[in-house]
Amino acid sequence: MSRATAAVVALTFGTAGLASCASSKNAPSTAPTTVAGNSTNTTSAIPNPPLNLTVAVPYTTPPIFSVIPFEAKRLGYFSRAGLNVKFVSVESSGGPVQLLVGKQVDVAAVFTPDSVDAFLAPGGSAIRYISGYCCHAALLDTYGASTSINAPCDLKGKTLGVGTVPTPSDPEYMSFEQLLQSCHLTDKDVHFAVTGTINQTIQGLLAHRIDIAQIDIDDTPLLSTDPKLHLVHLVVPGTYRGWGYAEGNVTRADVISDPVKAQAIQIYTTTIIKLARLMQQNESLAMDTAMHYDTLLQGKSADFLHSFYQEWVAEWLVNGMMNVPSIKEFLDKAYYLANPQATGKVDVATFVDPRFVKATLDQIGVLPYVFFWDKPDYNPTDPPPAGDRSL
Repeated sequence: MSRATAAVVALTFGTAGLASCASSKNAPSTAPTTVAGNSTNTTSAIPNPPLNLTVAVPYTTPPIFSVIPFEAKRLGYFSRAGLNVKFVSVESSGGPVQLLVGKQVDVAAVFTPDSVDAFLAPGGSAIRYISGYCCHAALLDTYGASTSINAPCDLKGKTLGVGTVPTPSDPEYMSFEQLLQSCHLTDKDVHFAVTGTINQTIQGLLAHRIDIAQIDIDDTPLLSTDPKLHLVHLVVPGTYRGWGYAEGNVTRADVISDPVKAQAIQIYTTTIIKLARLMQQNESLAMDTAMHYDTLLQGKSADFLHSFYQEWVAEWLVNGMMNVPSIKEFLDKAYYLANPQATGKVDVATFVDPRFVKATLDQIGVLPYVFFWDKPDYNPTDPPPAGDRSL
């Protein structure tokens, strides 16, 4: 699977201002407690009758990285949680947010920079960025490496493969430079080796002439033949390079001020994050899903499918992608890049509200994860229920 295939990535979001759903006289009947604005003790009952949620998406057939919401519907996870989800397909990246602004849908799936543009556009102040489960940033930071390399600081003393003579104009070299600087290392602490083409780079890794090199996801099955090599994702802490390739969901302030819709979005968010975790733990379930949506995977070797699975699930941010300081950094830089003469910054306190994700993680707990934007900047107040891993 190429980087182009991976460029569309689904993220699910749930946002702000949650009021007690049980308090609305129009709300469906539920058991004891539902998610509330600042509550951290969140036990949600199954609504009866089911709630309705309409989600606009920028494709007719979901790309492989965008299937989890569709799979949650196909396998009945939404319906068993008391939620009817209707997907509205629009074959353009900006179409979903247009439907959202026009009050034709409750949630819109958009590329992250588009969500910033929508918020800053006239009439966009009601747009709210909610939560996420997937980001293909890892594909920008995918390395074939010796198993002794698991973090940027492990590069010390190693041989780093680059395609051409190292110069500041070489993206591979500059990626390594950023990793080295994050650990207070310099070029003197490593050795650079010019490997040439990607095929020559792969052969250099297999022959152990180099310890690490950037590779394409299509070449990952070749590494599985050597137990001393593995795939590793190295990300400089504090960077935001992958966000532009993420697909996020946004809603409107009036939607989340409705306690019934707020409850529906909470169910949507929680179900998707839990399903992402479940697929990370169950390769058979995940690959059944992948082959349902991508027939090109059918007939591939077991080694190829296993490597595909490892790359695929690595993109799922199973803590909801709601690290507010990191989001703020990204939004500030994205705003500046879009408006070089501007002096203002995105009002993150208005645009982003993490409470749907917080409520989810208070229920199911936080899982360790390598990507900084998937590490919540808060600690859930209550410990999660023991063994809560299933749907």
